Amino acid sequence: MKNTNKQNEMIDFLNSLDIDIDLSCIYSEDDSFESYIDKAYDLINEYEVIYYFNAINYLKDEDPSLKESFELASEYGYNIENLSSEILATILKQERLRESLSTLSDEIEEFFEVNN
Repeated sequence: MKNTNKQNEMIDFLNSLDIDIDLSCIYSEDDSFESYIDKAYDLINEYEVIYYFNAINYLKDEDPSLKESFELASEYGYNIENLSSEILATILKQERLRESLSTLSDEIEEFFEVNN
């Protein structure tokens, strides 16, 4: 199916946002802002940091003390024996992505209102 100008503009806009996840892959021309944001949060919740090497590097760069990661894991009900570097990195990355999306939501909503 061929993209319309409206869809291309929205995809270009979503690709221009400063967030470390592809928000354009879930966009549909039929989306309202609310349905789109719900899909974006679902996408974030599905995000995983896989492989020990990637997880360790992410944690080293973003939370070297692991304090924030352990706090988030505790909030989500994880026990220490159920944790791995991949789980900690995933929890932290998802939290950072949710924060980024929350920061961008007004800008996204405005673009939806103007272009829908």
